[in-house]
Amino acid sequence: MPQSRFRRVLKAARSSPGIFLKATRASGYRVLEVARRFALALEYRYEPGEAFAAGLLDPDTPLDTFSRIASRSQMARIQKSLNPNEWEWLLADKGIFYRYCLLHGLPVPELLGLWFKGQSGWSPEGHPLDTEERWENLLLHRCPSEFVVKPARSVYGDGIRMITRESSVLTDNEGNRQSVREFLNSLESHPGYTCFVLQERLQNHPGIAMMSGGRGVLSVRVITQIDRTGVPRVLTSNLKIIVGENIVSNNRHGALGNLVAEIDIERGVLEFCGGLDAMRGGHVRVERHPDTGAVFAGTPVPHWTAVLDLVLRAAHVFTPVRTVGWDVAVTPAGALLLEGNIWYDPPTHAGRTGAMLSRMEELR
Repeated sequence: MPQSRFRRVLKAARSSPGIFLKATRASGYRVLEVARRFALALEYRYEPGEAFAAGLLDPDTPLDTFSRIASRSQMARIQKSLNPNEWEWLLADKGIFYRYCLLHGLPVPELLGLWFKGQSGWSPEGHPLDTEERWENLLLHRCPSEFVVKPARSVYGDGIRMITRESSVLTDNEGNRQSVREFLNSLESHPGYTCFVLQERLQNHPGIAMMSGGRGVLSVRVITQIDRTGVPRVLTSNLKIIVGENIVSNNRHGALGNLVAEIDIERGVLEFCGGLDAMRGGHVRVERHPDTGAVFAGTPVPHWTAVLDLVLRAAHVFTPVRTVGWDVAVTPAGALLLEGNIWYDPPTHAGRTGAMLSRMEELR
């Protein structure tokens, strides 16, 4: 083996041995080709696992794919040029985000309460939740029989629980039964989060309910950018599809097995749906929902005009942040803002992020 090729293989193997071995096995042990892709991925600033998930380490993936999609590093570069760091928590903290939206008349799920570690909580009536008795009154009498609790600063849907109340017992989606005191203690003792949001449990609109195999609410991701003249633009959109018993629609880079369906922005219908190939990397097209059998292509997204109107209004409200990845729930009652992501991942599933980055540069 020529020395230059040997060095390339050695560098790839050292940078991430587990990913290199996985990609080599998936390729049928085409070591040199995988090493070449590794070098290109590093040149395009991909993390090894990210490159594998995008299919870039597969020798059969066309080389122009590197220019058609974008790495998280590439996306972060342009986001940081558009969004002030000082405004991060206005969107990243869900408690602050919901309160800010309510002040500006943006529809969000009903906010039932805020819990803070070692401090008083907050109720919609505005009084502090500073005793167990007040929390008990909120959880057993003020909250509906089903509600959601989630960390205020989590990402990728981490830590979300669905709670069902029966008499004075709170049962989560994993079947854990707790008293109010035990529930509060579980929040207090959580190793990773110090603030939790309590909100209503939403229902999917019947027009897209068949796109969820689990019990969670689907979310429409719409990416917007404010142009140089202050006009908000929609760059791309997709529907996050729930598979199996998942309660969140995020796919966590393929770890949950959920799917993503691209949306035609002009028509408001699903174009195609894809999921990650866990063995070979890259995305594969999926024609029907694996649990419900629903056909993806051509399915209209209900309240589509309202979804677009909502994110464009929100884009104005949250300036000087100029680009946001909005998550919107489409319910029987209409469109509601779930989250605003100031640092969002590139939508690589559609293979169009290269064009999206070019558009972002034009608007900048």
